[in-house]
Amino acid sequence: MPLSTIKTDLSVQGHLQASSMTIPAGTVNNAAVAAAADIATSKMVHRHSLIYSQMDGANIADTTGDGYPIFIAKYACTIISVQVQVQDAPTGTGTLDVDVQHANDDPVAATTILTGVVQYDSDQADYEVVDGALAVTALAAEDCLMVVVDATDGDGPGQGLIVRVVVDE
Repeated sequence: MPLSTIKTDLSVQGHLQASSMTIPAGTVNNAAVAAAADIATSKMVHRHSLIYSQMDGANIADTTGDGYPIFIAKYACTIISVQVQVQDAPTGTGTLDVDVQHANDDPVAATTILTGVVQYDSDQADYEVVDGALAVTALAAEDCLMVVVDATDGDGPGQGLIVRVVVDE
């Protein structure tokens, strides 16, 4: 069928029905979507800010077993960032290694999502945010994320830990 071109503005006062349509990028924005549009959650991106923490007032402790689970993916996801912050940074020879790992129902053990553990030591200031470098950014449905903490006491591994992992699902 030949393509018809309309070279002037067009106003449709009723409903427009088409078997297919290509809408230019940027044409539909938040304001154009009705509050009652009832868009399925499977068609949206959900940003999760996942938090693991240990309270201030006691030395940061190792996690046990495979680590502390913080998230199970319902759908395929994209990992956006990993950040570590310590309220009272380690002192002297005290150090803190934080890893974020993912696992699934495959019998293979959990593996890191980082290029290397996030290291926090006496070179960091109290409340300094240290970013983890991502080696893996994709999670499959039903993958689990876990935080693994390895604290070396030395003169004190620090107190008050927070780990934030940001995931788009």
